[in-house]
Amino acid sequence: MAEPEADRTTAAESAGEDSKGIPTRNGSFAGTAAARLRASGRLGWAVFALGAVGAIFLVLAELTNLRHTTVITASCSDLAGAKADKCSVTGGQQHHYALIPLALLMLVMSWGAAVGRARAAAAALIAIGAVVLVIAIAFDLPDTRKVGALSEDFTGGKEHAGPAIKFEIAGAALGIVGGLLGLRRRYGEPD
Repeated sequence: MAEPEADRTTAAESAGEDSKGIPTRNGSFAGTAAARLRASGRLGWAVFALGAVGAIFLVLAELTNLRHTTVITASCSDLAGAKADKCSVTGGQQHHYALIPLALLMLVMSWGAAVGRARAAAAALIAIGAVVLVIAIAFDLPDTRKVGALSEDFTGGKEHAGPAIKFEIAGAALGIVGGLLGLRRRYGEPD
């Protein structure tokens, strides 16, 4: 009878790392993410930084004062009584914190445009910036310039724009610029 080992041939070893099984992760999520961002090159860093700073500005716009009413004789809240909550409005109160999800989406899209070199993510950055710009210029800016009901009630009452409008416009502009830079990149091209 023939030996069973005699007819067997040995399998060739794999040439690369592809067939060696499931890779183990040596680093943490943050370490892996930082390594991927470093590997994206200078232009990738710029795209991500513009999107991240733009997202921070959008969050700041929601938390800061959009408009406030001043009165010459006393403080607005002293004179307004039951309407004292209308003396000052934050960006979040104005549009129900709608810029927070847009800021998170801007951050994610800037990551995709920077690290993944995704043109769709770069285009989404431009679209998010355009939407925020429309909100800032078409809706919020006119509210900071009109004479509010409290201003009409008091002599010398006046509406003033707060810093939120500047944060909205700056965040939108940074998102648009980051998206335009992201569109210049191609997958596989060196920076």
